[in-house]
Amino acid sequence: MTTEKWNLYTPDGQLTDKIHLRGEPMPPGYFHLVIHLWLTDEKGRYLIQKRAKTLASYPGVWAATGGSAIVGESSLQAVRRETKEELGLDLQPEKFHFVKRFNRNNHFVDLWKTTVSSDFLKHFKPTEEVDEVDFRFPHEIGQMLKSGNFFRYWDAYFEVLGIEVRG
Repeated sequence: MTTEKWNLYTPDGQLTDKIHLRGEPMPPGYFHLVIHLWLTDEKGRYLIQKRAKTLASYPGVWAATGGSAIVGESSLQAVRRETKEELGLDLQPEKFHFVKRFNRNNHFVDLWKTTVSSDFLKHFKPTEEVDEVDFRFPHEIGQMLKSGNFFRYWDAYFEVLGIEVRG
């Protein structure tokens, strides 16, 4: 398996000519780009995915679709690639809607949304990265968070999605 390579960005989001190898310590003052995609169905439920048990990080954990952009990819290109790799969906660019960029410790997280039919569950086949998918209403994801059954992103992230994390 080849080591993933990422473009590095300045703190204000400007692309640099520097390349970073996944797994190496991030150089101070630089960021890499991560994308997350939330798919909704016709009932207003979000598609969540259970990470494959074979993954090195967070195996078997319920989370959002996402990953790091690789060298040369825009945020939109990365979200399309990750959607295909993790869910087997090859969606056209106009299907994706950019929501917000979050600035984290050493990476940016671009949050995207799109819609998909609830029939997707009938056709989903596990991938190298995802064992299982399901649709859940925002309040159900909030309950999963409170019980420790969903990856704990930060509060402002969930607020943008209408998912209650307190209480």
